[in-house]
Amino acid sequence: MEKLKPCPFCGSRPFIEDDSCYNASWHIFCPNCGCSQKWNQDIETAIENWNMRAEHKKAAQECNP
Repeated sequence: MEKLKPCPFCGSRPFIEDDSCYNASWHIFCPNCGCSQKWNQDIETAIENWNMRAEHKKAAQECNP
């Protein structure tokens, strides 16, 4: 499993929250500034999405115009 990067806005350590009892979904948020992401179907996707930064998206767009 990939290690979580710090919050992209304040640099704090993010937390992982799961709602697996009801929806089998995962979500990562920053308790310091409130930055959060959408709910994901699995923890690996949640971590991958959290760790995605603007420079990654730009590189992906350049490879797949």
